[in-house]
This record gives sequence, structure tokens and C-alpha cells, in this order.
Amino acid sequence: MQTLWQDARYSLRGLVKSPGFVLAVLVPFSLGIGVNTAIFSVADALLRTPLPFSDIDRMTAIGERDPDNPEDLSRVAPANYLDWKARSAAFEKLAAYNILGLDMASGGNPEIANAALVSEDFFTLFKTPPALGRVISPEEARDGQQVAVLSYGFWKRRFGADPRVVGGELKLDGRTCVVLGVMPKQFTFPLTVDLWAPLSLTPRESADRKTRYLRVVGLLKPTTTLKQAVTELGGIAAFQGAEFPETNRGWGVNMMLLRDYFTGGLTAQYLLMMVGAVLFVLLIACTNVANIYFARATVKRKEVALRSALGASRYRIVRQLLTESTLLALTGSALALGIAQWGIHLIRSNMPATIARFIPGFENISLDFRALLYTIVIAIVAGFGSGFLPALKISRANLNSLLNEGGRFSSGPARNGLQNTLVIAEVGITVTLMVGAVLMVRGMRTLIAVNPGMAPEAVLTVRINLPESRYADDTARAAFYQTVLPRLQAIPNVRSAALASNVPYAGAETTSRFTLENAPPEHAADSPAALLESVSQDYFRTLNIPLRQGRAFERWDGPDAPPVAIVTAAFASRYWKGANPLGKRLKTGPPDSAGRWVQVVGIADDVRYSWLQGEMLPAIYLPETQAPRSRMYVALRANGDPVQLVGAVRAAIATVAPNLPLAGINTLARVISNSVIGLSYVAVMMTVLGGIALVLSSVGVFGLMSYVVSRQTQEIGLRMALGASHGSILGMVLRRGLMLAGTGTVIGLLASMALALLLSSLIFGVKPLDAPAFAGATLLLFLMALLASYIPARRAIRVDPAVTLRAQ
Repeated sequence: MQTLWQDARYSLRGLVKSPGFVLAVLVPFSLGIGVNTAIFSVADALLRTPLPFSDIDRMTAIGERDPDNPEDLSRVAPANYLDWKARSAAFEKLAAYNILGLDMASGGNPEIANAALVSEDFFTLFKTPPALGRVISPEEARDGQQVAVLSYGFWKRRFGADPRVVGGELKLDGRTCVVLGVMPKQFTFPLTVDLWAPLSLTPRESADRKTRYLRVVGLLKPTTTLKQAVTELGGIAAFQGAEFPETNRGWGVNMMLLRDYFTGGLTAQYLLMMVGAVLFVLLIACTNVANIYFARATVKRKEVALRSALGASRYRIVRQLLTESTLLALTGSALALGIAQWGIHLIRSNMPATIARFIPGFENISLDFRALLYTIVIAIVAGFGSGFLPALKISRANLNSLLNEGGRFSSGPARNGLQNTLVIAEVGITVTLMVGAVLMVRGMRTLIAVNPGMAPEAVLTVRINLPESRYADDTARAAFYQTVLPRLQAIPNVRSAALASNVPYAGAETTSRFTLENAPPEHAADSPAALLESVSQDYFRTLNIPLRQGRAFERWDGPDAPPVAIVTAAFASRYWKGANPLGKRLKTGPPDSAGRWVQVVGIADDVRYSWLQGEMLPAIYLPETQAPRSRMYVALRANGDPVQLVGAVRAAIATVAPNLPLAGINTLARVISNSVIGLSYVAVMMTVLGGIALVLSSVGVFGLMSYVVSRQTQEIGLRMALGASHGSILGMVLRRGLMLAGTGTVIGLLASMALALLLSSLIFGVKPLDAPAFAGATLLLFLMALLASYIPARRAIRVDPAVTLRAQ
């Protein structure tokens, strides 16, 4: 330890005398370590602690396995859940919940509250005490008492964090509920929920195995593994399939850890990709620092050779040099914490609150103890890694060789092979990051413009949730919509108005199984699935969706008229393979379902409803008059700014339902951008990292070429004395710099192809061989390398041959 302290003091004394060298090392270290710490903090919060529960490693999300979609975690029928609960021995607790939008008219203006109706074991499973009051007791949940528990965010936003709300009353769907308590800020399960209320199942609902709408969570016993629990519930599901073949045959069980369920596979993949990108940036920074150390070797070699001649061992010299590089890295890490804090602030402040609440763990992003420990570890690794090879080279210095060498030295490729390799690696990594960034940005633009001609910036969307207490059946819902729609159409500057159960990228798509009449043999034995949408007659005109064949819905397609449907081009080509679909019939549900047969009257262009779609999914549109839903979107195409219509829309709807809350008021362009905001963040961060890598690699090329020119001063002077022109000297230096950049670019382009294939599998808007992306990144790097080589080359042609020859 005493020797280490001596090395540290010696290094500090030497560094104080070289402020320029210290600054040149601290800048790349600070940038490289800073971005690593920032991204680590994001990944740690979103992957490790998305849900702050003490038993999170034993909590599972459980769903039924649909035979048509075996990978999905489908919702659960109440009777099947109750069977699991009664027969399973693998769990300490099993709980169910269902999320509904409830009309709330207490504490201010009416609004739709996202309510989780929870079973008796819900709060005991999570073991999280309330911040105020108490939670719903098992008895209250079983009895279906009119009580509620508020989320912290809802309590603060809606009631101004007034503690007197506990014990008070609020109205949910016209029913009076007593507020029992408020949950702490960190309890956000399920996501976006405003309050919790009892899930009260009637005897009829408890026996229902057909309607699957519950989500189920479980707490494994400490001695039970996930695999054992899956096997046990799978056995119960097989028994249910044999006992209730009409509803359960072919259905199984899917299960995963609750952390993985809410993190999502894509989130983990994107975060791991970002972690890999920042590690590449750190590698570039370390490479830069290593080249700086190699350049400094010219100064240090004689000093080290003298120390070696006086008896210092090579081990001691290497250790002292590594102590110096590690001290600089640790100093850079202190500056990096400021960069990381700034980066985290930007990430958090630019995420809309309405989106952040959908991201598990987003509120936990901070510079905590784990981030500090990570920073120290990577600083030590970076300091050691960047200084090790230069230290080995410098420690081989021999005093006799240096004295014989005098002032003459060469800097040919053989002498700088390691530095050349490091610069080539820098350039290759930079090309990969830049191509990735360009692909992400171009992919984002493709995502936002996936439905050409729709002009989403001119469309206003508003979501309506009709409460079951007032609109219990299709007749009441249809009457409401047919009364409201003409009033919306009459608003000034509204070009057209429509209703739809979903609009593109709103995340409300519904998939339904269907049956084709006289289905082709390949579709006769199964019940395929398609998107199922309910829309009004002007929907296609409002969203500028062309009809390829047939007609749109008309006013005479009412509830008493023959049922009709419009299908998309993808649907027609997949299931009727070139035959004319007009006049053909289908029905929703399996072949033995009681659904009505509907006749196809039109073929519409395909519309992408989600950025997760790798291909255009088949869709079926039903007229809203024949299939009204309690949750619908209003879409209005405006002649001017659609935001200016919000007040008039509220007033028009209020004339029909004065206390009906509205939600999701946004332009369709904003809906689309909000749906891909996570990808936007990844694209922006990749762009920033690509820019940092470009700057660092350019500095690396500049540093190496400056070093080469300084080492070849005598050779350049001699060439000029023998008649070499300025142009030939300039070309000699530029060729070397561009050769390094070109070699690195080729390697980087090969690696970029693999990255492009990965990105194209995650985002449909990314093309695996996007020529503009590859060409743009290559051209930009070539220009930066040219500039980085030109500056030292200009210095080379200013060499005075007479001065150089006198120095021989």
C-alpha cells in the first residue's frame, strides 16, 4: 500500500507539470464514462427495479394459452382462475384483476378513471402498506362493497393531495364509493391505474369459462420454481380441457416473471442495445487515450530508461504508469457524474408525463449508489485498459539504445502498427454506431409516415367511454352515437367526422377469431384471427383511406338492416387469393359460434395500426350502427388547426351527455408520435452516441497523424530539400490518414450489416440494406477523417528544410 501511495504521489507531481496532456485525457474519459453511467442508470431502473416489491423474484404473470396464439399471455376466464386458485399448491397467493374505465364525477370536472377491480388476495400478495388509510380487506373484496383505494398520482392530481379525502365519498359510474386509503407513490401496479376497487364476481360470472377478461398474478412459494408452477397449472388446464371441451379444449397456461412481463422483451432488447452502444463509445474513448499515451512515450522513454538503469524493475515501472492512467480515469469519472446527471435530467424532463406513467421504473431513474459503484468500476477498468499496452511499450525502453539513437527516429507503419490498429478499430466502431443511428432515425420517419395520404396532423381524436350504468346495451349506445355524430359534423371548420373503435397507433386494437363461409380447405379447419373494428360511415373519408372495391358504409346500414362488413386488401388477398371478395360472407367467432353472418360490401386499403406490426394485418370493419361499442374514438378532420376544435367538441358532446368525461384528446399526429416515443428516445440517444463517437474518432485520427508528422519532421525536411513538392508531401500525409479511415470504414460497414439485420427484426421501418444510411454515414466519416488528416498535413508542408538539415 505504501508503494502504491508513492506511485500515486509521483504520478500527481508529473501530471501537474503537463496540464495539456491531462486535459487531452480527461475529455474522452469524461465523455465515455459519463454516457455509460447515464445509460446504466436508465437500464438499471427499467430492468432491475421496474416494480418495487420485495418478493418480485417470486411474482408471476399468468395467462391462458390460446391455441391460435400460443405465445400470447391471454386473459383468463373467471371459472378457470377460480379452479387454479382452488387446486394449485405452487403459490402462496393467486390474485386477479380487471382494468376498466369508470365515469367519475367527484372532486371536480368529470373524467374517466382507470380502475383496477381486484380480487380478495390482491393487496396481501403485494404486501405494500398504504401511505394513508388502509387497503381493501379480503372480506370487502369478496362482498363487493362500494369502497376504493386511490393511487398516489391520482390523489395528488385530482384531490390536491388532501388527506381528508380518506373516509370521503366519490361517484364511480353513478355509484357512491367510500375512499379507504391512498397507496404510496412507488406502488403503480397495474400501470396507469388511478384507483383500486373490489372485483365482485356473481355466481354466473364465477362459472363463466368462455369470456376471458381477467389478468392473473401469482406469488410462488419459496420452494417452488417457475417451471414447476407451469407444469402444475398446465396439468390443471389439461383437466379443464377434458371436463369442459366446448370452452377449454386446446387451451393451456403461459406464465412468466412479473418483472419480465412488464419490462417486455423489446424494452430489454433496446436497453441492451443502448448499453452495448455506450460501451463502444467508452472503448473509443479508451483507444483515444491509449494513442495519447503512445504519443507521450517519446517524452517518457528516456525518463523510464533512466529509472530502469538505476535499478527500477519493469514491473514497478508498469505499475507506476498504470497508477497514473487509473488516477486520470478516476478524475474523469468525477466529471462524468456531472455529464451523467445532465443526461438523466434530459431523458426525464423530455418524456411527457402521460407517457412516463406507462413505463415501469421510469420514476426510479437516478444517480444512486449502484450507479456510483458502476462509475468507479468502469473508470478503473478504462484506466487500466487504456494504459496497459502503452505502459508495456514504454517499459521496454533501453538507455543505451536511446543514446545511440540520438535525435533520429522513424515513424513508419511498422513502428506505429499498434496505434494504427487502434485508430482503425475506432473508425470501425464509429461507422457501426453512425449507421445504427441513421437507420433508427430513418426507421422512425417511416413509422410516423406509414399510412401515406392520411395527413394525421389535420385530424383530432377524442376517446369516449360510455358508462355501463347509463348505456348498458347496443340500442342505448347506438342512439347516443347517432345523436352526437351530426352535432360534431356541424361544428365550423370540420370537414368530416367519424366514429371508430380504434384509430391508428392508439393501442386499442381488438383481435377476433372469425369463420369464412365455404372456406377454402386451408382455412376450413381453423378459426383465423383478424383485427376487428367498428366504424361509422365517414371513417374512411375522414382518415383518407381509399376503397379499392365496393362501397363504404351508408346510413341505411342500420341495426335492422342486413349485416355488412368491409375488409382490407391484406384480408382479401390472404383468405380469398384473387377471388372477388364482394358478396362473400363471414362471421366473428369459431364455426360453432352463434354470431351473425355478415356480407362483404367493400375492400379498403391496408392501414397500419401499430408500429409492432411486421406486416399489414388483415382487418374487418363493421358498421358502428350494427356493432356499437362502449369505448369509441371520435375522429374529426379539420380545415385548419384541429386543436382549435377541442372546445366546440366538448360543448357538442355535453349537449347530449353533460357529465360524460372525455379522454385522449390529441391530434392523430400526436397519437402516432406518442406511440413511438420510446423508439424516438433510442433513436435520439443513438444519434448522440454516434456524434460523440465521430468526434472522438476524428480526434484519434488527428492525434495519430499529428504524432506521425512530428516524428517524421526530419524525413519530410529531407524530402523537400531533395525537391519534393508541397503537393506530394500533402498527399503522402493525407493518403496515410485516409487509408486508416478507409480500412476502419470497411470493417465498420461489415459490422453495420449485422446491426441493420437486428434492427430490421425489431422495427419494421428499418431496411436491412439501406443504401442511403450506409452511404451517408460513410461520407460523413470520410469528410471528418479528411479534415483530421489535412490539418497535420498542412503543418507538414510548413517544415523548413534548412532548419531540419541543420538539426541532423
